[in-house]
Amino acid sequence: MLRVLTEEEELAGRKKSYQRLVPGRLFDLAGERYFITVERKEETVTAIELSAENAARILRGERCVESTLRFDDMRCLNVHPRV
Repeated sequence: MLRVLTEEEELAGRKKSYQRLVPGRLFDLAGERYFITVERKEETVTAIELSAENAARILRGERCVESTLRFDDMRCLNVHPRV
């Protein structure tokens, strides 16, 4: 059964997941936007969003557009296991 997390539970889970964001790690935000970690700092992550634009760049062998995400804006963070 699903339940709504308290703000404290969500923050604790996000902190734990945030520590797992190493370069090359796949993650998503609420299952809607997918990213690959480039670099993690204390409060921000540089990542490549797996968007249609970046997918086309990858296929053409071009450099992808990187996004900087702030920890505070990363609610519903899901880190995927390494393959």
